[in-house]
Amino acid sequence: MTTLRQAVQEYVRMRRDLGFKLHEADKGLLDFVMFMEHRMRTFQGTFHANPDYAVWYGWSELKRDLTEIKYMGEDMRRNHKTDRQSAGGK
Repeated sequence: MTTLRQAVQEYVRMRRDLGFKLHEADKGLLDFVMFMEHRMRTFQGTFHANPDYAVWYGWSELKRDLTEIKYMGEDMRRNHKTDRQSAGGK
């Protein structure tokens, strides 16, 4: 776990302990951390003229994570729609 990721989790935990209702704030912040980690690896590989590192540990990891997020979002929407229909909502 990275230092930035730990800092985000500690920040959200502290805010919740203070009484703030951050229902989904940590998701957006953790998505940003994910983006920054992949961005850093891509630029490191490019800066050191190592295209394999830039592609395999930066760009392709980011694309894989984004694809996973996309499919998770589709599942969540489908489940939400099913839950609403079974509860009698529109």
